[in-house]
Amino acid sequence: MSSKQKSFAYEYFTLTSDLKYCVCQRTINKDGKERMCDVEVKASVGTSPKSHAPTRIFNVEKHLGLSSS
Repeated sequence: MSSKQKSFAYEYFTLTSDLKYCVCQRTINKDGKERMCDVEVKASVGTSPKSHAPTRIFNVEKHLGLSSS
């Protein structure tokens, strides 16, 4: 059993049907109007056919401004 914990950052993303991108679902305020972010972030999925969780947390965290790089 894996002891890895899923990052809370994934709560803001959904995986595209082709499993290649995570789409940001945050609500942002631009020009006084609220809208969905909808930015696609490159994802790398696990090798298991049942695995739908992206493994490149760095890309997700970078988009959210959580990464220092």
